[in-house]
Amino acid sequence: AAFNAAGPCSLVQARGRLKRFHPDVVVVDLAAGPEEILELLQRNLDRGCLDGVPVVVVGSARSVASMTRALELGIADYLPREGMVERLPRSLRRLTRRARARGMETVR
Repeated sequence: AAFNAAGPCSLVQARGRLKRFHPDVVVVDLAAGPEEILELLQRNLDRGCLDGVPVVVVGSARSVASMTRALELGIADYLPREGMVERLPRSLRRLTRRARARGMETVR
């Protein structure tokens, strides 16, 4: 399966993109500052900006606090940065199958 994706962006750009587009999936990398990024994710979830949108978080396998917080937010998947390249396509395929089973459009 092929996936279309928007390229990496800053937090400010991400806010603008979420206002303009309703993505099928969001992949968030915590490398730029886990606390700030998870707080932004929390605000967008609280506002309903990500209703029905699966969120995949990429972070350190050693950061139990970030992993726990992300899972508490209800993300669809948490991928440790180590091995992420192999795991991300599998995660996207799994999320695509779930979306199809619910009658939603495929993940782009």
